[in-house]
Amino acid sequence: MQRYLINDEQKETLGYPVNFIIFGIDQFIGYPELFNKGVGTRMIKLFIEDIARDKEVNRIILDPAVANLRAIRAYEKCGFQKVKKINEDTCWMMEYTIDRS
Repeated sequence: MQRYLINDEQKETLGYPVNFIIFGIDQFIGYPELFNKGVGTRMIKLFIEDIARDKEVNRIILDPAVANLRAIRAYEKCGFQKVKKINEDTCWMMEYTIDRS
């Protein structure tokens, strides 16, 4: 798993205000025997909780391949929503909004 801060140029390209604090995330489960057991969903939920501890963060984004239905379902279970297709329509940009209410 990794997280990285989205820079101002990337925010503008993706249509976000430059004053937003946005993290991108990537994760990978390398062991097929762990697929379809809820490991990814639990892992992502914990990662979201960790990132959300930073009171300044507005969004978390990721970009699974359109064909990666297993990952997309896991992200949706965790609260991510599809925003738009990017990279010549090969990936979904998905976002998780940090609720500060």
